Amino acid sequence: KIWLPNAENTVFAGESLASTLSTVPLLIRLFGGIGAGKTTFLQGFALGLGIHEHVQSPTFALEQRYRTVQFGEFLHCDMHRLSRDDARAFLVHAASHPGICCIEWPERAGVWRPDGPLIDILFDDTDPRCRRLTVQFQALSLLDRSRVRQWSVSFQEGARSATE
Repeated sequence: KIWLPNAENTVFAGESLASTLSTVPLLIRLFGGIGAGKTTFLQGFALGLGIHEHVQSPTFALEQRYRTVQFGEFLHCDMHRLSRDDARAFLVHAASHPGICCIEWPERAGVWRPDGPLIDILFDDTDPRCRRLTVQFQALSLLDRSRVRQWSVSFQEGARSATE
């Protein structure tokens, strides 16, 4: 669990997580309300993947695709506008992506547990002073404990220096 007092820390958290990745395919699900920081986090994540295009929410386009040098394609999806049935069908499509697939609003599809490496990111913005980010790594063959610790430490050090 990480506290994010501002957008800069949210961007840095995404960027630092991307720097620890080593394998694809990878599915990342982002949970949180409107304005909780999901797209802001993914903007930093994209920077960490070496993407210098502006990453925007694909709410109306459903998906945006970006090229990375190391991981092939980064697919950014937003299912906010989809019905449950449409969201389920879309998830089947997105989950077969061979690169990194990040999905905002995955709860629209109901309970769904994909196979393979998965990172769930939960944004809690109920405290008006800052957001709380909870990250759950599943299929830890992708990220062993030392790499998770590396991400956490690098984020904490970077966040401290950014506020000093």
